[in-house]
Amino acid sequence: MENELFADNNGAMENVVPGVLLRLKATDIIHMAGLTTASLGQEYCHMGAVLKPQRQGASLSGTVRVAHASSRVALALIGELDEDASAGESRRYDVSITIQSTTSWDYICTCNERSERICAHAAALLYYWLAEPTAFVPIAQPAKKQEPERLPAPPKQSLKSYARPQAKSYAPAAPSIVETGQAPARAPEHETRITLPAGKVVELLQRYGQEELRSLAREYELTVTGLNKQQIIMALLEALQQPEAIRRVAASLEKAPRQLLAVITLSGGTVSEGELRGLYERFSLSRAGQLQDLLQVLQAKGLLFRKGLSREHGWFVPEEVRAALRVTVPISHYALSVHDIPEVSKQQLQKLLSELLLLARALDGYLLSTEEREWLDQTTRDEQPVFSNHLPEALLQTAQQVVSRPAEYLSFLVRLLRLAGFVLREEERLRVLPDCTALLLGPSSMQTARTLFDLWLKQTALDELQALQAGGIRVAFHRDSLNRPLLRAGELESENCEARQTLIALLTRVPFGQWVTFAPFARFVYRLNPLFLQHRQRLNPQPHWWLETDDRHPLRPQLWNDWSRAEKVYLEYLLRGPLSWWGLCATVVSAEQQVQAFCLLPQAKHLLFADALPEPAFVDFREGLPLVEIENTTTLRVAPGAQAWPILDRLESFLQPAGVDQGKLLYRLSPGKMAAALDRGMRPEPLLELLEALQETRADESLRALLAQVRHWLNCYGRARLYTGVTILETADPGIMAELTAQVDLEEKQVLRIQPTMAIVRNEMVDQLIEELKRRGQTPLLHTEGQYGVE
Repeated sequence: MENELFADNNGAMENVVPGVLLRLKATDIIHMAGLTTASLGQEYCHMGAVLKPQRQGASLSGTVRVAHASSRVALALIGELDEDASAGESRRYDVSITIQSTTSWDYICTCNERSERICAHAAALLYYWLAEPTAFVPIAQPAKKQEPERLPAPPKQSLKSYARPQAKSYAPAAPSIVETGQAPARAPEHETRITLPAGKVVELLQRYGQEELRSLAREYELTVTGLNKQQIIMALLEALQQPEAIRRVAASLEKAPRQLLAVITLSGGTVSEGELRGLYERFSLSRAGQLQDLLQVLQAKGLLFRKGLSREHGWFVPEEVRAALRVTVPISHYALSVHDIPEVSKQQLQKLLSELLLLARALDGYLLSTEEREWLDQTTRDEQPVFSNHLPEALLQTAQQVVSRPAEYLSFLVRLLRLAGFVLREEERLRVLPDCTALLLGPSSMQTARTLFDLWLKQTALDELQALQAGGIRVAFHRDSLNRPLLRAGELESENCEARQTLIALLTRVPFGQWVTFAPFARFVYRLNPLFLQHRQRLNPQPHWWLETDDRHPLRPQLWNDWSRAEKVYLEYLLRGPLSWWGLCATVVSAEQQVQAFCLLPQAKHLLFADALPEPAFVDFREGLPLVEIENTTTLRVAPGAQAWPILDRLESFLQPAGVDQGKLLYRLSPGKMAAALDRGMRPEPLLELLEALQETRADESLRALLAQVRHWLNCYGRARLYTGVTILETADPGIMAELTAQVDLEEKQVLRIQPTMAIVRNEMVDQLIEELKRRGQTPLLHTEGQYGVE
């Protein structure tokens, strides 16, 4: 039961804060809103835009006031900036959000934004809850009607097969606690009717006869004497929630049914009749004709169920069984030799985030050509799939000046930046999210990495299929009379995305930290799922697309030799390319550039599973001082990385980012940036502490001048200055001032035009101006300091 805040002993529960709000964190808001929207919502919160906050149970509500004069850049990034609006105009958005969990919520906002994620105004409300929870006024919740105690519905089957599912409980729920202080009514003792939870397993168990259910209950050592059918089903559901009971039943299986259960589990847990026969034959699990006997054994133990009433529906292993068994892929260990140099270091993920930041800063303000705009916006078109994955030449040269890596990797970085919204198009230029440094290198960097990985995993693109073209394999498809491909929009991309997720899900079943020989692993993938790349095409009378060689010889993935030329190369590319770039695995490559072995690194668990993220380690900013270079009296250069974040955090607030130079971030002194930070109430002491610590470690005249300039600006901030000895020219009306400007060339002689009828004149030009005016018949009235004093 979730932790709640209680009031008195009589059950009265006023001002109760549900556990889901108590556990809410900033990383949860990023997951709910996305990186770009969460960043904008946080800015609204810091601006004090949240008004009238209220809370009713797990529901938060309030008004978010957005002024056009503030945060115009952030508003422009998401398209909310109205150029015709006046500077003083503001908009009010009424928002309400109810949170069931970090993955389930309901919200309403008057901005009417249609998206699966929450809007920036809802994100601002949540950030305000984290900062000032006591500011939310509690609202009494209406009393709930007394209802019989019901059992919770089991979770729906998740499509995210790459994440390890967590066991759910079907046990009768404990008495729930409501905020009105009334305990829920229990069902009468004489009531024998039980409301069953909705779910696939429940539906299948209801098709069983009572004797079959009793036999299944005996397998789980359940006593069901005197129980009716529904009560037996409830007891079985409770047993399926106990991993130890499932493992005990599975351990009693003989070798053949145990292997069949493991193979079905590794293939995703759901197979059709045809796929099941193919698995049975390719793995040679038993003698011919014994498949039905194995299926009956697994059915009798509740480890395997038939989907539907017809044979075409196939079979599936319940999610609870898959989670309890934890089936792993059989591997062949690889012994590293002295000549083997694994590719990818343990710090690859941090390096990836640093290079994303460098590239984002380099692209800030980049002027796009027509070719580059088309490349950024390319998607699958109705008439032709787009296979080009190479960066345009000018964009590639700019990227390689910052990150000296292959073009394929740089294209991967640019796509990630676009997917996450770090780099956005603003007409013909690229703009960068203002707080991308904090997201990529700050305390929430691991949550950002997980979000980026999830976006990449679900993206519909053809990167992996394009890699096959280098080996002489191409994608072929039927064409109509006009030579147009007979493909549905996005068909290739969707199948490639499913293939990527299928392989990632299988890799999660490989032991971590162990070197695996690639050849036997590839053979196992072939036997398990030879059609993983063209899974949907087997359902069509004729395939919409297929793979073939350059000489137009179609490849048949059911044959090992053909599978090795395409699907095996696809698997190699995934290991050597994206997964290595993410830092998920290390590989050993032969002289022929073929993968010999791979190893899933332990830190990959944070991206592949829903495990708790590691707490960010505290780093003293003095440890990162060697990463800072002084370029001149106004510019600093910092090498990006996790160790540099405490320094970057101090610089980002007061100094202006100025691009990238020599693989390092540039920051330049800017009076406007510093004044804006001080206007927001930020304290300059951390910046001064950093600059003074730098001065202690190195003797640099540029650093001394930079520190002096910062102190001078800070001393001048907010002070009024009085100037004496100033000559002011004043006319009766603006027309005379315009005439004088044309006659005596006043623009060169004045310092500043204060008003249309008043200007400050240079002291050294006063005598010359008076003489010119007298020659033109204009006799000015002079007021000297001696007669009237200092003015």
